[in-house]
Amino acid sequence: MQRVLRLEPIHRSHLDVHLAVLDNVRLGRTSQGVFLEIAPEQAPIATRLLALAGIRAERADHSLTPAASFLPAIARSLEAFDRSSPVFDLVETRRVSLAEASARLLSRRMHFANPSRTARDHCRDLLHADDVVLAWRRVVWCPARFMRSIAARGRLQPLIFDRSVLAQAPTTWSYANEGAIGRWILA
Repeated sequence: MQRVLRLEPIHRSHLDVHLAVLDNVRLGRTSQGVFLEIAPEQAPIATRLLALAGIRAERADHSLTPAASFLPAIARSLEAFDRSSPVFDLVETRRVSLAEASARLLSRRMHFANPSRTARDHCRDLLHADDVVLAWRRVVWCPARFMRSIAARGRLQPLIFDRSVLAQAPTTWSYANEGAIGRWILA
């Protein structure tokens, strides 16, 4: 059984850096607020880390389960929808291991090309513990009429028939120092 915490931003800070300490976190944005779902044994650590990031975390009697009438869609970016939108926005994050991150950054895309300067710089930051890579997957649950709206068009990839794709959807990487997940929460 997972524990759900309601998040209340007090001031802006480097939330992604603190989230990277936790593993397998599920974040949810609804019209009722922002929530974090985590294993019960990690809840005290999460509360402390969120406090360091300027976010108050309180236990909530809320489930991160969308309404039965909502349809899932995969979002490829962390561009947040307006809080008044009828969406149930979920982001699953995990910390990418140093071995996985450095192997992907330094791999040769083609046999004759070395890794780019940017990739080498990112790898150096990871090896010096100046940055961390977070892998995230975003699923937006919403009514069908919202998926057809202008606000969602081009931003969502609806999953109508095969919902097993949700668990297999590819993850996107972001660097903790860039603060992409923190911007999504605070939007």
